[in-house]
Amino acid sequence: MFSQLGKGFQERRLLQTINDLYEEISQIDESKIDKSFLTTEEFYDFIMKTFENCRKTRHNDKIRLYCKILLGSLIIDYINERYSVEDFLSFSSELSPTDLQVGLEIYKRQKNMPEKFNFESKENTELEFTVRTGWHEIRDALEMNETDFKIALHKLSRAGLIKEIVGTYVSYTGGHYLITPAFRRLMDFIRYSKEPVFNYNVEQQLKK
Repeated sequence: MFSQLGKGFQERRLLQTINDLYEEISQIDESKIDKSFLTTEEFYDFIMKTFENCRKTRHNDKIRLYCKILLGSLIIDYINERYSVEDFLSFSSELSPTDLQVGLEIYKRQKNMPEKFNFESKENTELEFTVRTGWHEIRDALEMNETDFKIALHKLSRAGLIKEIVGTYVSYTGGHYLITPAFRRLMDFIRYSKEPVFNYNVEQQLKK
């Protein structure tokens, strides 16, 4: 029974992966694709890792994300970022769709983060930036309880996508995070796609 169930699940995930790859690659201008890379051993490894990840998840949104990462490696403009593909695939596999949705909500609010902060000024600090961009509104926007939200923050931090703000701030006891350069690099890598990164609804999934 389990053998038959597993076979059916694997077939569905494989078909979903192929369909997503087709839909994603149709968005890329052919002139921007590095066709010589398609026959390399490196790209073969990327493909195998992508299909392995897709085979292990039941979530269509995660399959779509893996496909976006794989196809980003084909774009000529992203050649210098290819070395990050395996890292992108690895750390994203450790995150649930809820974790990723929390990360995307943080990214949406902080994507215009300045390169440097003035730690001697109260108006231009890391903490002030998170407050100004709505840190206290994130959990309510996603309709999450505090426990689930903190778990997602911990996992995102462990994956290197966000980092907790540390330092001596009046009345600050911790718990605010900033996106990292790695998160920015990932989002830049998949920006070719016109489709939303995720169509996942956190509230509905947490109620299941």
